[in-house]
This record gives sequence, C-alpha cells and structure tokens, in this order.
Amino acid sequence: MRVLARLAAVLAIVTMSGCQETGGIPSHGGSGPRAIEEVPMLRTDSGTYRRGAQVTVRFTNRTNATMSYNLCRSRLERRNDEGDWVVSRSNLADGCTAEDRTLRPGQSVTYIFRIGDTTRAGLHRVSADLAEIVARSKYVAVSNTFMVTRDD
Repeated sequence: MRVLARLAAVLAIVTMSGCQETGGIPSHGGSGPRAIEEVPMLRTDSGTYRRGAQVTVRFTNRTNATMSYNLCRSRLERRNDEGDWVVSRSNLADGCTAEDRTLRPGQSVTYIFRIGDTTRAGLHRVSADLAEIVARSKYVAVSNTFMVTRDD
C-alpha cells in the first residue's frame, strides 16, 4: 500500500511539472500554428475601409519573446457565411524581400497594403505567421476585425 501511495505521489509530481509555462507565448499543446488571440499583435489604422483603400497595419510584439516575421507574407482574411476565416488575399505587400526580420519584446513595426478593387465586402482581418526565435515555436498573429465596404 505504501509503495502505491509513493508511486501516485511521484506520478502527480511528474504530471504537474509538465504544466509549467516558461514565459513568452502561452503553450497550446498542439504541434501546428496557434492563433495569438489573447494578445493583440496586429492593429489596423481604421475599422472600415472601401475597396482600393490603403491600410496601415502596426505589429507590436506584446510577448516577452523575440519573434521572427515577414509581414510581406501576411494574409487578408474574410469571414465567410459559415463564420470561418478564409484567405481572401495572400502576400499583401508588393515588392517585398523574402528574408525574415526579428522583433524584440515591446518593439513595433508598421507596413502598408492596399485592399484590392475586387475584394468582397464584409468582415476582414489580417493574419501573419510568426516564429519564436529561441523555442522555434510557430504561431499566427491576427489583427482586429474591420469592414470592407463596396464603392457604390
């Protein structure tokens, strides 16, 4: 009986030690990218845009980890009729280079893209792939939602 109690105690300690967070971005237990929705990382300069309008997006690293990113490969996503986010346009910026950049905790960077003239009206957001430099974990940061309106 005593051996069983000790074994249960050791098992509880081992299990609980795996639950600790190490700082940075919260762990999600999966192997794929995770949306960082708890910490606003991308922010647009308006809540409504017309087709063809210029959008300024500000990326602020609100974690305590240095992140690798390339905002040129950001995506414009639209909420479809089923409520799912679908890619409306990938590679938002024109004439970008392919290399990743780094953003230390608290740093910000901005970039500008133009909403296409044929973009469907409705609720949109911007998403961007990120990677934590030290842990090599991959994430997806999402912006606030905004409306794209028709010209007419």
